[in-house]
Amino acid sequence: MVLKMSTMKPWISPLMRALLLLVPTATPLQHATGDFILRANVSTCQSAAAAIRSHSGSNTVEIVFDALSAQLSSTATYASYSLEPSSGTIEFLRYRNGTKSVLQTVVTDPATWSDNGTTPLLIELLRRGTFYLLYIGGSHLDSQPITYVQRPSSEVKCGQGGGNVEPELEPLSAFTGFKDVSGGVFTLNSLTVGPYRFEAAGLPSTPLLTHCPTCGVNCDPAHGKTDGCWAYNQVIPGGGLLQMPNGSYVLYVAAQDYEGNDGGGKARMGVATGPSLDQLSLHPDFVLEGTPGALDERSIFPNGALVLKNGTVVVTYMGQAADDAWGGIFLASSDCAVGCAWRKHGVVLGCPQMNNATGGDPQVCGSATSKARPIHEHDLIHLANGTFLIFYAGNTAAGDQGFLASADEMTGPWRNYAGNPALPLPLKECGEYPHSTCWDGEHRRPRSLLRYDGWWFLLYEGTTQNAASLGGCWGDTIGLMRSKTLEGPYVERHPLQIIIPSQPNGRFDSTWTGWPRAHISESTGELLVLYAAGGRDMQNYSKSIHDYASTGLRRWSLEKLTNWSSI
Repeated sequence: MVLKMSTMKPWISPLMRALLLLVPTATPLQHATGDFILRANVSTCQSAAAAIRSHSGSNTVEIVFDALSAQLSSTATYASYSLEPSSGTIEFLRYRNGTKSVLQTVVTDPATWSDNGTTPLLIELLRRGTFYLLYIGGSHLDSQPITYVQRPSSEVKCGQGGGNVEPELEPLSAFTGFKDVSGGVFTLNSLTVGPYRFEAAGLPSTPLLTHCPTCGVNCDPAHGKTDGCWAYNQVIPGGGLLQMPNGSYVLYVAAQDYEGNDGGGKARMGVATGPSLDQLSLHPDFVLEGTPGALDERSIFPNGALVLKNGTVVVTYMGQAADDAWGGIFLASSDCAVGCAWRKHGVVLGCPQMNNATGGDPQVCGSATSKARPIHEHDLIHLANGTFLIFYAGNTAAGDQGFLASADEMTGPWRNYAGNPALPLPLKECGEYPHSTCWDGEHRRPRSLLRYDGWWFLLYEGTTQNAASLGGCWGDTIGLMRSKTLEGPYVERHPLQIIIPSQPNGRFDSTWTGWPRAHISESTGELLVLYAAGGRDMQNYSKSIHDYASTGLRRWSLEKLTNWSSI
């Protein structure tokens, strides 16, 4: 295919113009480090389609990314999207030492690309961390991506519930542009590749909080003593964040012990404190664990925290039973944020099948005799009118969606919101799993809800399984929605799609980001977000590779939080 900057005279006929474009012309790739936006304007010469095909035999344009050199060779390693405008076909290709593999084929309506060749074809490729999102006929500001891929240069092997990326690193710096392949007929009218930075500060190279291999009583792995190592594998932000009257912070975390399993082992609730969010320190002992024989026996994952008017501190947590089943949303309370004993109050929100709990939506719970689906990740809000609100992830036949429930007291009873799911899956927009074309087409889990500047903003964890992305492994990451009303529905997705993507180059958050907890800092004009992070060696259900998942911190300006028109 030939791509050539348009310099021809307007009086040349379309057929002559097409034939002249058959001469191969080199199109150097452009260097980019980190996130970037590639924008191109391409003429496809559809009016001379028959004559073109008689000379070329094909009519495709190929967008290259993740190339390690500006000049492609027969042994180069890179990825690309091949676009065929006349049929609307898109192929995701991976090149390895001269071998081309077609990893995904997407067939779309070519009428949405351009008007039968009479108007230019607009192409945009947006890089967000290890994700690449492709737009055709529009941009990320006014349309949804037509397809996406995560970690295109990395071979990925799925384990039992997790993924192990090996052996390549996703490059931080690479080359992108249009591949010049003799045979096609196109005119590249314009091409720009510009860096983009959304965050208010540089991306973190190290975690804020990480696993503690010596935390716990009788914890000494070097001498074979591991029974008490409650934070050996993971320390992730459960979601319970409090700002105390003196300005300091208290974060309740979920930490997993030495024995590897789903999530890294048995989870307990720990606490980290500090004068600011970027100076948190983990306390050496856990503060709450599961009760033998109860629905939280296996693990406790704190998700919400509040200080009530009487000074009582309450934490809601998702409990996991001995068989790893989610037992609903539990409540615990204490007389102070740090240093006081905790009291358990059992399941407060769940399905009737869960100890006669209330608040579980019928779309999740089913009938009284059916097996309840999981209710787990959530956020806890105390409204100005005194009402308590839980925004939780409930599993449905289509996947995890977000449901609202409210109560006058923390112990319930909890009432369903009639408009549930308030955070629905994009079924009409993207199709239903396993055929969804969106990165968040299988799960949308509400994690952090906040109000600012007349909007309700929701950070959520989303994912799907895409055979061309991560080798079909789950690729959880973090998105952002907004709504003018508390009840939603939360369907307006941020133009950047992925708000806290995994980072390239093998960093601590290179394979998974999730569990966001947001905090507004009016004094600095920033939104600070704590999040869970998994690195390149993270593989679940493995005792040979431990899940050293950790806690990261990213910052955005409040102006970028609210201004979605010029991202």
